[in-house]
Amino acid sequence: MNGPDDAPIDLLVVGAGTGGCAAALAARGHGLSVLLVDRREFSEIGTKACGDAMEAEEVRWCEQVLGVDLSPAILKRALGARITTSDGRHSLVLGSEIGERIMMDRPAMGRLLLSKAMEAGARFSPATKVVEWLVEDGVVRGVRTSCGVLRARCTVDASGAISGLRQRLDSASPLERESHPSRMAFAYREIATVPQGLPHPGEIELTYDLGQSNGGYVWYFPNGDHRVNVGIGGVVASLPWSRRLADHGRSWGIHWQRESAAGAFLPARTFLSCAVAPGYLACGDAACCVGPLDGAGIHSSLLSGYLAGRQCAKALRAGEATLDALWGYQGAYLRYTRGPIRDHGAGISAQEALRPLLQKLSQEEFDSLVRLADPGTVTALYSTSWRSIPPLLAVLAKLSLRPRLVAKLARAVRAMTRLRAHLLAFPDTPATHPAWESKLGRLLRRAGVEV
Repeated sequence: MNGPDDAPIDLLVVGAGTGGCAAALAARGHGLSVLLVDRREFSEIGTKACGDAMEAEEVRWCEQVLGVDLSPAILKRALGARITTSDGRHSLVLGSEIGERIMMDRPAMGRLLLSKAMEAGARFSPATKVVEWLVEDGVVRGVRTSCGVLRARCTVDASGAISGLRQRLDSASPLERESHPSRMAFAYREIATVPQGLPHPGEIELTYDLGQSNGGYVWYFPNGDHRVNVGIGGVVASLPWSRRLADHGRSWGIHWQRESAAGAFLPARTFLSCAVAPGYLACGDAACCVGPLDGAGIHSSLLSGYLAGRQCAKALRAGEATLDALWGYQGAYLRYTRGPIRDHGAGISAQEALRPLLQKLSQEEFDSLVRLADPGTVTALYSTSWRSIPPLLAVLAKLSLRPRLVAKLARAVRAMTRLRAHLLAFPDTPATHPAWESKLGRLLRRAGVEV
Protein backbone atom coordinates (compact mmCIF):
# COMPACT_ATOMS: atom_id res chain seq x y z
CA MET A 1 0.00 0.00 0.00
CA ASN A 2 1.50 3.32 -0.99
CA GLY A 3 1.57 6.31 1.30
CA PRO A 4 1.19 10.02 0.49
CA ASP A 5 4.76 10.37 -0.73
CA ASP A 6 4.93 7.17 -2.78
CA ALA A 7 4.47 6.97 -6.54
CA PRO A 8 0.77 6.38 -7.29
CA ILE A 9 -0.45 3.06 -8.56
CA ASP A 10 -2.15 2.97 -11.95
CA LEU A 11 -5.57 1.74 -10.85
CA LEU A 12 -7.19 1.77 -7.42
CA VAL A 13 -10.35 -0.35 -7.14
CA VAL A 14 -12.68 0.42 -4.23
CA GLY A 15 -14.58 -2.79 -3.50
CA ALA A 16 -13.45 -6.36 -4.18
CA GLY A 17 -16.80 -7.78 -5.26
CA THR A 18 -17.57 -9.12 -8.73
CA GLY A 19 -17.28 -5.77 -10.50
CA GLY A 20 -14.14 -4.74 -8.67
CA CYS A 21 -12.37 -8.04 -9.35
CA ALA A 22 -13.36 -7.90 -13.04
CA ALA A 23 -11.91 -4.38 -13.28
CA ALA A 24 -8.69 -5.57 -11.65
CA LEU A 25 -8.38 -8.55 -13.99
CA ALA A 26 -8.97 -6.40 -17.07
CA ALA A 27 -6.46 -3.77 -15.96
CA ARG A 28 -3.81 -6.36 -15.10
CA GLY A 29 -4.35 -7.90 -18.54
CA HIS A 30 -3.19 -4.55 -19.96
CA GLY A 31 -0.17 -4.34 -17.67
CA LEU A 32 -1.46 -1.78 -15.13
CA SER A 33 -0.47 -1.88 -11.47
CA VAL A 34 -3.65 -2.50 -9.45
CA LEU A 35 -4.64 -2.23 -5.79
CA LEU A 36 -7.99 -3.58 -4.58
CA VAL A 37 -9.29 -2.31 -1.24
CA ASP A 38 -12.30 -3.58 0.67
CA ARG A 39 -13.72 -3.02 4.14
CA ARG A 40 -14.10 -6.80 4.47
CA GLU A 41 -11.57 -9.52 5.15
CA PHE A 42 -10.77 -12.04 2.41
CA SER A 43 -12.97 -14.68 4.08
CA GLU A 44 -15.99 -12.33 3.87
CA ILE A 45 -15.69 -11.54 0.16
CA GLY A 46 -18.69 -12.74 -1.87
CA THR A 47 -21.19 -12.64 0.99
CA LYS A 48 -24.27 -10.89 -0.39
CA ALA A 49 -28.04 -11.24 -0.34
CA CYS A 50 -28.66 -12.43 -3.87
CA GLY A 51 -30.52 -15.09 -5.83
CA ASP A 52 -27.08 -16.41 -6.93
CA ALA A 53 -28.29 -17.50 -10.38
CA MET A 54 -26.45 -16.96 -13.66
CA GLU A 55 -27.14 -17.97 -17.23
CA ALA A 56 -24.83 -20.54 -18.79
CA GLU A 57 -23.83 -18.02 -21.47
CA GLU A 58 -22.70 -15.62 -18.73
CA VAL A 59 -20.55 -18.31 -17.10
CA ARG A 60 -18.94 -19.03 -20.48
CA TRP A 61 -18.37 -15.29 -20.96
CA CYS A 62 -16.48 -15.16 -17.70
CA GLU A 63 -14.09 -17.89 -18.85
CA GLN A 64 -13.68 -16.66 -22.42
CA VAL A 65 -13.33 -12.93 -21.66
CA LEU A 66 -12.05 -12.68 -18.08
CA GLY A 67 -10.13 -15.96 -18.19
CA VAL A 68 -11.80 -17.28 -15.03
CA ASP A 69 -13.38 -20.74 -14.92
CA LEU A 70 -16.23 -20.51 -12.41
CA SER A 71 -16.80 -24.29 -12.29
CA PRO A 72 -15.44 -24.67 -8.71
CA ALA A 73 -18.21 -22.31 -7.50
CA ILE A 74 -21.12 -23.96 -9.34
CA LEU A 75 -23.77 -25.66 -7.18
CA LYS A 76 -26.26 -26.83 -9.82
CA ARG A 77 -26.41 -26.76 -13.63
CA ALA A 78 -29.00 -27.25 -16.38
CA LEU A 79 -31.86 -25.46 -14.68
CA GLY A 80 -34.88 -24.10 -16.47
CA ALA A 81 -37.08 -21.28 -15.20
CA ARG A 82 -40.71 -21.04 -14.15
CA ILE A 83 -42.85 -17.94 -13.62
CA THR A 84 -45.93 -18.86 -11.61
CA THR A 85 -49.20 -17.11 -10.85
CA SER A 86 -49.76 -15.95 -7.27
CA ASP A 87 -52.03 -18.90 -6.49
CA GLY A 88 -49.47 -21.40 -7.80
CA ARG A 89 -51.91 -22.94 -10.31
CA HIS A 90 -50.49 -21.72 -13.63
CA SER A 91 -46.89 -21.41 -14.80
CA LEU A 92 -44.94 -20.09 -17.75
CA VAL A 93 -42.10 -22.60 -18.15
CA LEU A 94 -38.82 -21.68 -19.83
CA GLY A 95 -36.89 -24.90 -20.36
CA SER A 96 -33.12 -25.10 -20.00
CA GLU A 97 -32.91 -25.50 -23.79
CA ILE A 98 -34.16 -21.89 -24.11
CA GLY A 99 -31.64 -20.54 -21.61
CA GLU A 100 -29.80 -22.72 -19.12
CA ARG A 101 -29.59 -21.31 -15.60
CA ILE A 102 -26.81 -22.15 -13.17
CA MET A 103 -26.82 -21.75 -9.40
CA MET A 104 -23.63 -20.36 -7.90
CA ASP A 105 -22.01 -20.59 -4.49
CA ARG A 106 -21.67 -16.81 -4.27
CA PRO A 107 -19.06 -16.64 -1.45
CA ALA A 108 -16.92 -19.26 -3.23
CA MET A 109 -17.32 -17.34 -6.50
CA GLY A 110 -16.29 -14.08 -4.86
CA ARG A 111 -13.16 -15.55 -3.31
CA LEU A 112 -12.32 -17.31 -6.59
CA LEU A 113 -12.48 -14.05 -8.55
CA LEU A 114 -10.38 -12.22 -5.97
CA SER A 115 -7.82 -15.03 -5.90
CA LYS A 116 -7.54 -14.91 -9.70
CA ALA A 117 -7.05 -11.14 -9.61
CA MET A 118 -4.28 -11.54 -7.03
CA GLU A 119 -2.67 -14.34 -9.05
CA ALA A 120 -2.69 -11.94 -12.02
CA GLY A 121 -0.67 -9.47 -9.94
CA ALA A 122 -3.25 -7.23 -8.27
CA ARG A 123 -2.62 -6.39 -4.62
CA PHE A 124 -5.39 -6.64 -2.04
CA SER A 125 -5.81 -4.53 1.09
CA PRO A 126 -8.53 -6.01 3.36
CA ALA A 127 -10.25 -4.27 6.29
CA THR A 128 -9.69 -0.91 4.59
CA LYS A 129 -12.56 1.55 4.85
CA VAL A 130 -12.65 4.43 2.38
CA VAL A 131 -13.46 7.69 4.18
CA GLU A 132 -13.42 10.21 1.33
CA TRP A 133 -12.14 10.89 -2.16
CA LEU A 134 -8.83 12.58 -2.76
CA VAL A 135 -9.70 15.25 -5.34
CA GLU A 136 -7.13 17.69 -6.68
CA ASP A 137 -8.01 20.34 -9.29
CA GLY A 138 -11.28 18.52 -10.00
CA VAL A 139 -9.58 15.17 -10.67
CA VAL A 140 -9.90 12.07 -8.46
CA ARG A 141 -6.35 11.21 -7.40
CA GLY A 142 -7.14 8.44 -4.92
CA VAL A 143 -8.84 8.06 -1.53
CA ARG A 144 -8.37 8.68 2.15
CA THR A 145 -8.90 5.46 4.11
CA SER A 146 -8.86 4.14 7.64
CA CYS A 147 -5.29 3.04 6.87
CA GLY A 148 -4.04 6.26 5.28
CA VAL A 149 -3.98 7.98 1.89
CA LEU A 150 -3.89 5.95 -1.31
CA ARG A 151 -2.97 7.73 -4.53
CA ALA A 152 -3.77 6.41 -8.00
CA ARG A 153 -3.80 7.59 -11.60
CA CYS A 154 -7.37 6.30 -11.94
CA THR A 155 -9.98 4.90 -9.52
CA VAL A 156 -12.86 2.47 -10.10
CA ASP A 157 -15.75 2.74 -7.66
CA ALA A 158 -17.10 -0.77 -7.09
CA SER A 159 -18.29 0.00 -3.57
CA GLY A 160 -21.89 -1.18 -3.99
CA ALA A 161 -25.34 0.37 -3.97
CA ILE A 162 -25.44 2.08 -0.58
CA SER A 163 -21.86 3.01 0.31
CA GLY A 164 -22.65 6.66 -0.42
CA LEU A 165 -19.21 7.23 -1.94
CA ARG A 166 -20.44 8.34 -5.35
CA GLN A 167 -22.79 10.86 -3.75
CA ARG A 168 -19.87 12.40 -1.82
CA LEU A 169 -17.63 12.91 -4.85
CA ASP A 170 -17.03 16.64 -5.31
CA SER A 171 -16.07 16.98 -8.95
CA ALA A 172 -17.25 19.36 -11.66
CA SER A 173 -18.40 16.62 -14.03
CA PRO A 174 -21.73 15.28 -15.33
CA LEU A 175 -21.46 12.23 -13.01
CA GLU A 176 -24.92 11.29 -11.71
CA ARG A 177 -24.73 11.37 -7.94
CA GLU A 178 -28.29 11.28 -6.60
CA SER A 179 -31.13 8.88 -7.38
CA HIS A 180 -34.79 9.03 -6.37
CA PRO A 181 -35.52 6.60 -3.46
CA SER A 182 -38.30 4.94 -5.49
CA ARG A 183 -35.65 3.63 -7.89
CA MET A 184 -34.27 1.34 -5.17
CA ALA A 185 -35.57 -2.08 -4.13
CA PHE A 186 -35.05 -4.35 -1.13
CA ALA A 187 -34.41 -8.09 -1.11
CA TYR A 188 -34.42 -10.56 1.77
CA ARG A 189 -32.92 -14.01 1.22
CA GLU A 190 -32.45 -17.24 3.13
CA ILE A 191 -30.27 -20.27 2.42
CA ALA A 192 -32.19 -23.23 3.74
CA THR A 193 -32.66 -26.99 3.84
CA VAL A 194 -35.92 -28.35 2.40
CA PRO A 195 -36.40 -31.88 3.83
CA GLN A 196 -39.26 -32.74 1.45
CA GLY A 197 -37.56 -31.10 -1.54
CA LEU A 198 -38.99 -28.46 -3.86
CA PRO A 199 -41.97 -28.99 -6.18
CA HIS A 200 -39.81 -28.15 -9.23
CA PRO A 201 -36.19 -29.04 -8.40
CA GLY A 202 -35.09 -28.65 -12.03
CA GLU A 203 -36.15 -25.00 -12.33
CA ILE A 204 -35.64 -21.66 -10.66
CA GLU A 205 -39.12 -20.42 -9.79
CA LEU A 206 -40.48 -16.90 -9.39
CA THR A 207 -43.97 -15.86 -8.41
CA TYR A 208 -45.08 -12.25 -8.59
CA ASP A 209 -47.23 -12.18 -5.48
CA LEU A 210 -47.58 -8.40 -5.60
CA GLY A 211 -49.23 -7.97 -2.22
CA GLN A 212 -46.97 -10.25 -0.22
CA SER A 213 -43.79 -8.89 -1.85
CA ASN A 214 -44.84 -5.23 -1.97
CA GLY A 215 -44.85 -5.00 -5.75
CA GLY A 216 -42.08 -7.54 -6.32
CA TYR A 217 -41.77 -11.31 -6.29
CA VAL A 218 -40.87 -14.40 -4.25
CA TRP A 219 -38.24 -16.82 -5.53
CA TYR A 220 -37.36 -20.47 -4.95
CA PHE A 221 -33.98 -21.33 -6.49
CA PRO A 222 -32.71 -24.90 -5.89
CA ASN A 223 -29.10 -25.16 -4.69
CA GLY A 224 -29.33 -28.95 -4.59
CA ASP A 225 -31.87 -31.72 -4.09
CA HIS A 226 -32.75 -30.52 -0.59
CA ARG A 227 -31.27 -27.02 -0.41
CA VAL A 228 -32.77 -23.77 -1.61
CA ASN A 229 -31.99 -20.10 -2.05
CA VAL A 230 -35.36 -18.61 -1.16
CA GLY A 231 -36.17 -14.93 -1.00
CA ILE A 232 -38.55 -12.05 -1.38
CA GLY A 233 -37.99 -8.62 -2.87
CA GLY A 234 -39.94 -5.52 -3.74
CA VAL A 235 -40.35 -1.80 -3.20
CA VAL A 236 -38.35 -0.54 -0.22
CA ALA A 237 -40.50 -0.50 2.92
CA SER A 238 -40.25 -1.35 6.60
CA LEU A 239 -41.98 -4.72 6.48
CA PRO A 240 -41.65 -8.10 8.25
CA TRP A 241 -39.94 -9.58 5.20
CA SER A 242 -38.86 -12.84 6.88
CA ARG A 243 -42.39 -13.54 8.14
CA ARG A 244 -43.91 -12.74 4.75
CA LEU A 245 -41.47 -15.13 3.08
CA ALA A 246 -42.28 -17.92 5.56
CA ASP A 247 -46.02 -17.29 5.15
CA HIS A 248 -45.71 -17.60 1.38
CA GLY A 249 -43.84 -20.88 1.71
CA ARG A 250 -46.50 -22.30 4.01
CA SER A 251 -49.28 -21.24 1.63
CA TRP A 252 -47.53 -23.27 -1.08
CA GLY A 253 -46.89 -26.23 1.22
CA ILE A 254 -43.11 -25.61 1.27
CA HIS A 255 -41.34 -25.78 4.63
CA TRP A 256 -37.64 -25.23 5.20
CA GLN A 257 -35.01 -25.00 7.90
CA ARG A 258 -33.08 -21.76 7.69
CA GLU A 259 -29.28 -21.93 7.63
CA SER A 260 -28.51 -18.25 7.05
CA ALA A 261 -30.31 -15.02 6.17
CA ALA A 262 -29.40 -11.62 4.75
CA GLY A 263 -31.01 -8.53 3.31
CA ALA A 264 -29.81 -5.93 0.83
CA PHE A 265 -30.83 -2.74 -0.92
CA LEU A 266 -30.30 -2.74 -4.67
CA PRO A 267 -30.88 -0.38 -7.60
CA ALA A 268 -33.93 -1.04 -9.77
CA ARG A 269 -33.30 1.44 -12.53
CA THR A 270 -31.30 2.36 -15.62
CA PHE A 271 -27.51 2.50 -15.68
CA LEU A 272 -26.32 5.88 -14.38
CA SER A 273 -26.89 8.72 -16.84
CA CYS A 274 -23.16 9.36 -16.44
CA ALA A 275 -20.81 7.00 -14.58
CA VAL A 276 -17.49 8.79 -15.12
CA ALA A 277 -15.59 11.81 -13.83
CA PRO A 278 -11.96 12.85 -14.29
CA GLY A 279 -9.93 10.01 -12.74
CA TYR A 280 -13.06 8.03 -11.79
CA LEU A 281 -15.39 5.31 -13.14
CA ALA A 282 -18.28 3.56 -11.36
CA CYS A 283 -19.25 -0.06 -12.02
CA GLY A 284 -21.50 -2.79 -10.67
CA ASP A 285 -24.15 -1.78 -8.13
CA ALA A 286 -22.35 1.56 -7.64
CA ALA A 287 -23.30 2.34 -11.26
CA CYS A 288 -26.79 0.77 -10.96
CA CYS A 289 -25.93 -2.22 -13.18
CA VAL A 290 -28.91 -4.31 -12.03
CA GLY A 291 -31.96 -5.58 -13.90
CA PRO A 292 -34.90 -3.31 -12.96
CA LEU A 293 -37.42 -6.16 -13.27
CA ASP A 294 -35.67 -9.18 -11.77
CA GLY A 295 -32.76 -7.76 -9.76
CA ALA A 296 -30.24 -9.84 -11.72
CA GLY A 297 -26.85 -8.19 -11.56
CA ILE A 298 -23.96 -10.67 -11.44
CA HIS A 299 -23.12 -10.57 -15.14
CA SER A 300 -23.83 -6.84 -15.45
CA SER A 301 -21.42 -6.23 -12.60
CA LEU A 302 -18.73 -8.41 -14.17
CA LEU A 303 -19.20 -6.79 -17.57
CA SER A 304 -19.18 -3.21 -16.30
CA GLY A 305 -16.08 -3.91 -14.19
CA TYR A 306 -14.29 -5.48 -17.15
CA LEU A 307 -15.14 -2.52 -19.39
CA ALA A 308 -14.12 -0.01 -16.69
CA GLY A 309 -10.72 -1.66 -16.25
CA ARG A 310 -10.24 -1.78 -20.01
CA GLN A 311 -11.20 1.88 -20.45
CA CYS A 312 -8.84 2.92 -17.68
CA ALA A 313 -5.97 1.08 -19.39
CA LYS A 314 -6.80 2.75 -22.71
CA ALA A 315 -6.84 6.20 -21.09
CA LEU A 316 -3.57 5.77 -19.22
CA ARG A 317 -1.80 4.42 -22.30
CA ALA A 318 -2.74 7.66 -24.06
CA GLY A 319 -1.73 9.86 -21.12
CA GLU A 320 -4.12 10.79 -18.32
CA ALA A 321 -7.54 9.59 -17.12
CA THR A 322 -9.35 12.73 -18.22
CA LEU A 323 -13.11 12.92 -18.64
CA ASP A 324 -12.72 12.70 -22.41
CA ALA A 325 -10.37 9.72 -22.14
CA LEU A 326 -12.76 7.77 -19.89
CA TRP A 327 -15.97 8.78 -21.68
CA GLY A 328 -16.10 5.74 -23.99
CA TYR A 329 -16.83 3.43 -21.03
CA GLN A 330 -20.51 4.40 -20.84
CA GLY A 331 -21.31 3.73 -24.49
CA ALA A 332 -19.29 0.51 -24.43
CA TYR A 333 -21.48 -0.85 -21.61
CA LEU A 334 -24.79 0.28 -23.10
CA ARG A 335 -23.96 -1.10 -26.55
CA TYR A 336 -21.99 -4.20 -25.53
CA THR A 337 -22.58 -7.06 -27.98
CA ARG A 338 -20.87 -10.44 -28.05
CA GLY A 339 -22.43 -13.59 -29.49
CA PRO A 340 -26.02 -13.89 -28.22
CA ILE A 341 -25.48 -10.89 -25.91
CA ARG A 342 -26.80 -7.83 -27.77
CA ASP A 343 -26.71 -4.21 -26.55
CA HIS A 344 -26.53 -5.54 -23.00
CA GLY A 345 -26.64 -2.34 -20.96
CA ALA A 346 -29.35 -0.62 -22.98
CA GLY A 347 -31.54 -3.72 -23.10
CA ILE A 348 -31.37 -4.28 -19.35
CA SER A 349 -31.76 -0.60 -18.44
CA ALA A 350 -34.78 -0.06 -20.68
CA GLN A 351 -36.79 -2.46 -18.52
CA GLU A 352 -37.21 0.35 -15.98
CA ALA A 353 -39.94 1.74 -18.23
CA LEU A 354 -42.02 -1.35 -17.38
CA ARG A 355 -41.73 -1.08 -13.57
CA PRO A 356 -44.41 1.60 -13.07
CA LEU A 357 -46.88 -0.49 -15.06
CA LEU A 358 -46.18 -3.67 -13.10
CA GLN A 359 -46.56 -1.85 -9.80
CA LYS A 360 -49.98 -0.53 -10.83
CA LEU A 361 -51.41 -3.78 -12.18
CA SER A 362 -53.86 -5.68 -10.04
CA GLN A 363 -52.87 -9.21 -9.05
CA GLU A 364 -55.57 -10.60 -11.32
CA GLU A 365 -54.24 -8.61 -14.28
CA PHE A 366 -50.69 -9.79 -13.67
CA ASP A 367 -51.72 -13.41 -13.29
CA SER A 368 -53.65 -13.21 -16.55
CA LEU A 369 -50.46 -12.07 -18.31
CA VAL A 370 -48.58 -15.07 -16.95
CA ARG A 371 -51.32 -17.41 -18.17
CA LEU A 372 -51.32 -15.91 -21.68
CA ALA A 373 -47.59 -15.38 -22.21
CA ASP A 374 -45.16 -17.83 -23.79
CA PRO A 375 -41.34 -18.11 -23.78
CA GLY A 376 -41.15 -15.75 -26.76
CA THR A 377 -42.83 -13.04 -24.69
CA VAL A 378 -40.12 -13.16 -22.02
CA THR A 379 -37.37 -13.09 -24.65
CA ALA A 380 -39.04 -10.05 -26.21
CA LEU A 381 -39.16 -8.16 -22.93
CA TYR A 382 -35.43 -8.66 -22.50
CA SER A 383 -34.58 -7.54 -26.02
CA THR A 384 -36.80 -4.40 -25.88
CA SER A 385 -36.09 -3.66 -29.53
CA TRP A 386 -38.34 -3.48 -32.58
CA ARG A 387 -37.72 -7.22 -32.97
CA SER A 388 -39.69 -7.70 -29.75
CA ILE A 389 -42.92 -6.29 -31.20
CA PRO A 390 -44.42 -9.46 -32.86
CA PRO A 391 -44.43 -11.73 -29.77
CA LEU A 392 -45.73 -8.88 -27.61
CA LEU A 393 -48.48 -8.16 -30.13
CA ALA A 394 -49.44 -11.84 -29.92
CA VAL A 395 -50.06 -11.44 -26.18
CA LEU A 396 -52.03 -8.25 -26.78
CA ALA A 397 -54.22 -10.09 -29.29
CA LYS A 398 -55.07 -12.69 -26.65
CA LEU A 399 -56.17 -9.82 -24.39
CA SER A 400 -58.55 -8.35 -26.97
CA LEU A 401 -61.46 -8.57 -24.53
CA ARG A 402 -59.55 -6.43 -22.03
CA PRO A 403 -58.93 -3.16 -23.89
CA ARG A 404 -57.80 -1.18 -20.83
CA LEU A 405 -55.08 -3.70 -20.02
CA VAL A 406 -54.04 -3.81 -23.68
CA ALA A 407 -53.70 -0.02 -23.68
CA LYS A 408 -51.49 -0.13 -20.56
CA LEU A 409 -49.23 -2.77 -22.05
CA ALA A 410 -48.96 -1.02 -25.40
CA ARG A 411 -47.86 2.21 -23.70
CA ALA A 412 -45.26 0.33 -21.64
CA VAL A 413 -43.83 -1.49 -24.67
CA ARG A 414 -43.61 1.78 -26.58
CA ALA A 415 -41.87 3.46 -23.62
CA MET A 416 -39.34 0.62 -23.32
CA THR A 417 -38.54 0.67 -27.02
CA ARG A 418 -38.01 4.44 -27.03
CA LEU A 419 -35.89 4.32 -23.88
CA ARG A 420 -33.67 1.60 -25.29
CA ALA A 421 -33.15 3.53 -28.54
CA HIS A 422 -32.19 6.64 -26.58
CA LEU A 423 -29.73 4.74 -24.38
CA LEU A 424 -28.07 3.32 -27.49
CA ALA A 425 -27.67 6.91 -28.72
CA PHE A 426 -25.48 7.85 -25.74
CA PRO A 427 -23.26 10.74 -26.95
CA ASP A 428 -19.69 10.08 -28.03
CA THR A 429 -18.39 13.21 -26.26
CA PRO A 430 -19.33 15.07 -23.05
CA ALA A 431 -20.29 18.19 -25.03
CA THR A 432 -23.72 16.92 -26.07
CA HIS A 433 -24.44 15.00 -22.85
CA PRO A 434 -26.65 17.68 -21.20
CA ALA A 435 -29.18 17.56 -24.05
CA TRP A 436 -29.11 13.73 -24.06
CA GLU A 437 -29.60 13.60 -20.28
CA SER A 438 -32.49 16.06 -20.46
CA LYS A 439 -34.29 13.85 -22.99
CA LEU A 440 -33.58 10.79 -20.84
CA GLY A 441 -35.36 12.45 -17.94
CA ARG A 442 -38.37 13.25 -20.13
CA LEU A 443 -38.61 9.66 -21.40
CA LEU A 444 -38.43 8.25 -17.88
CA ARG A 445 -41.04 10.66 -16.50
CA ARG A 446 -43.33 9.90 -19.42
CA ALA A 447 -43.05 6.21 -18.49
CA GLY A 448 -44.04 7.04 -14.90
CA VAL A 449 -40.56 6.85 -13.34
CA GLU A 450 -39.75 9.40 -10.62
CA VAL A 451 -36.36 10.98 -11.34
